[in-house]
Amino acid sequence: MSRADFHLQNLDRAREEARRLFTAKAEMKGAWLGWVASQIYALQPAEYASMVRRELKSLQEMSEKQPCPDHAPEKAGTSSTVS
Repeated sequence: MSRADFHLQNLDRAREEARRLFTAKAEMKGAWLGWVASQIYALQPAEYASMVRRELKSLQEMSEKQPCPDHAPEKAGTSSTVS
């Protein structure tokens, strides 16, 4: 099987796996990094593990670009300060 065929056949599954791993981040907090590394290390074949790693990186980059709701700029005229 060619590399391109392998990629096409496994892309959806790799994306699902990356979403599963990324979703666990909020719950696991500081323990997540070591856990996710062990999960990726266990994936076979290595080409598939690389696909999951790339998809996970993409998810992380997207989440870092999104503004945090706690730090969103306030709209004009909607100040939360109490007089």
